[in-house]
Amino acid sequence: DILEEEFPGATIILFGSFSRGDDTSASDIDIAIIGRKEKEINLEKFEKLLERKININSYSALKDVHKDLRENICNGIVLVGGIQL
Repeated sequence: DILEEEFPGATIILFGSFSRGDDTSASDIDIAIIGRKEKEINLEKFEKLLERKININSYSALKDVHKDLRENICNGIVLVGGIQL
């Protein structure tokens, strides 16, 4: 809900090892935000709660993402919004 409030109208996708379920205790949490420019957001309390580093990658459009990373994002879990492949 916090990300949805901070990035209204954006598509928010959980991707990487955490979304696939093959994460380890050393894995970070990768989140892609599509449709909004980068915005500073304090994730410290969530990182402490989850005991994981959280990486947020912001893109204006999915087409702006490098093709290898785009495939990884498209295989992720859409938390908010939707994407057209």
